[in-house]
Amino acid sequence: LQMPLPGEALPKPVPRFFEDSIDRRVAMAHRATQRLRDLHRLYSDTINGLPDAMVLTDVMGQVVLANPAAAALFGVGDAGMLQGVALDDLLYLHTGAEEVRSAALIARAPCTIETTLRPANRHVLLRAVPYFGHDQARLGTIVDLVDISELRVMQAEREDLLRFLSHDMKSPATSLLGLAQM
Repeated sequence: LQMPLPGEALPKPVPRFFEDSIDRRVAMAHRATQRLRDLHRLYSDTINGLPDAMVLTDVMGQVVLANPAAAALFGVGDAGMLQGVALDDLLYLHTGAEEVRSAALIARAPCTIETTLRPANRHVLLRAVPYFGHDQARLGTIVDLVDISELRVMQAEREDLLRFLSHDMKSPATSLLGLAQM
């Protein structure tokens, strides 16, 4: 028994009036095709509706599917333009002192790293999770990208303010005047 999709009724049995096995097989193939279309629509609507940038890659690190949020993050007009692009061409995978290529990222998955987008110098939190086929063979990697650039700017401003306050604690009047100007 197959599990129904959300909003889908339980599968109906093939009507008895289909005495011919060819007609029965055609009806079953039609139902299976429709179910695959419904599943594809469910998954694509889900991925496209996510607020974070989402990219699916194959095992070689080539983009297979991207959502509109990814297109906006990477500055392209359409998510379809990202298909076939190597993940290395989109990201500067730099974690601390080491540079990580997408092959290493894919091998590490599941993992979470902070990285930088190459063209726009945007800071992102990247989460990578492998996905598998029905035979448990790895098909690729799901990459979720959360833009944390504004957080990094606010963090830098906070650190500047703390440095300013700690440096000028000896002279409270100077600190108050400086804070008023900021």
